[in-house]
Amino acid sequence: MALWHRALRFASVVIVLLTTALSVSGQERPGGPGQPTEGRLYGKVLDQLTRRPLVFAVVRVFLQPVAPDTALRAITGALTEHNGDFTLEKVPVGTDLLLEINLVGYSPLTTSLRLAASRGVADKDVGNLFLVPSAT
Repeated sequence: MALWHRALRFASVVIVLLTTALSVSGQERPGGPGQPTEGRLYGKVLDQLTRRPLVFAVVRVFLQPVAPDTALRAITGALTEHNGDFTLEKVPVGTDLLLEINLVGYSPLTTSLRLAASRGVADKDVGNLFLVPSAT
């Protein structure tokens, strides 16, 4: 009888663990059912004076710091292509972010943004972003 009791106890533990694992894996993601948690940002970087595309500009996304003395935490980044286009993948949805663009010879550009999902897609075209040539 002791062996049967152990087997029943073991089976009970296994059922509880499986039920817990299935309920945790079935929980909804932020944004509701079917909504992505990551998305994509894309745009074009241009010279403000000539309106020409800027090649090899560094485009990065950071988490928006909650306090002024908090260090920036980079999420993703890319270089602009020959036509000034860039695409950033795996950008978190529903989070306050900073988009920063740097290129030697130009003043850096920083802007705040938030990526939102619409109809199950989280893509955002930030449009044309213009860098100003620096004096130095």
